[in-house]
Amino acid sequence: MTGMTSVQQMPGIVPTTVDTYSIPPAALKEHVACSHYLDKTHLKFIHLHLTDETHFTPNRNESSMLFFLIAGACRVETSERGETIDIKEGQLIFITAGCHFKATGHPQGECIILLFNEFSFCENLTLQNLAQQVNEEYPLLEPHDMALPLKAFLKGMVFYTDNQINCAHLQQIKQDECFILMRICYTKEELARIFAPLLCSRDLVLKMKIQRFAAQARTIAELAARCEMTEITMKRKIKALFGMSAYQWMLKQRNRQILFDLRNGLTPKEICFTYDYPSLSNFAAYCKRQFGFSPSQIINMTQDEYIKLQQ
Repeated sequence: MTGMTSVQQMPGIVPTTVDTYSIPPAALKEHVACSHYLDKTHLKFIHLHLTDETHFTPNRNESSMLFFLIAGACRVETSERGETIDIKEGQLIFITAGCHFKATGHPQGECIILLFNEFSFCENLTLQNLAQQVNEEYPLLEPHDMALPLKAFLKGMVFYTDNQINCAHLQQIKQDECFILMRICYTKEELARIFAPLLCSRDLVLKMKIQRFAAQARTIAELAARCEMTEITMKRKIKALFGMSAYQWMLKQRNRQILFDLRNGLTPKEICFTYDYPSLSNFAAYCKRQFGFSPSQIINMTQDEYIKLQQ
């Protein structure tokens, strides 16, 4: 993660551990080798310890996030509104996609962060329903108390994250569980207040929709059709929302997915087929041109080298 300094356990904060159980090394090795294993740059859930000398700034600025403070205290600063918000133990804050922010310990804090591009509560409660509950006087960035079931849920997530149980399917299930718990534990009015930054902006809703369909579309025309708008409108929206041309943005999404596929078990031959490259040599030339490395070099990179390549 860009801007995220690795920190160790700090004095004064008791680790939020489920128990002392450790995954058997052989089982963990098999789990990490699975094609559904997520590296740390693609995780939905992140467990962090922060101090006043270390900070977290996400490199996935296109993702929205829920910031859960499970111990200590943290301070969140945003560049867009120039706001500084203090969060106490047992509170959460929702931060929209596109918001540039920095979180630091105040003086130290332990948190779980959930990054997501789309979500739902249930069939009977949609974002459109919640938008009707929004009051114009709601602050667009404020902490909220965590419900007790959420605190119990987050203890389980500490166990998963700390033991590298990074299965893509499990992380999606846990994201869904998190939003189901929020649906059950908070009233509609409370949820509208928590998610007010998203509900007050039609552009952000559209942004999340475009990001959701981008992975399934190979061209701007196809993406526009999935989002039910014309190609010209789609190009204009992408420029306004992401600050780059539609071609540049689609290329960025394609390159990000190719890197992910190379690092998560797909062979260059399979990627050639998936992305319609005419030959392995053509795909290798593309990687050299876009990333400066061949497919095999990308596959064999250390995790730190891979993270640097994505920045």
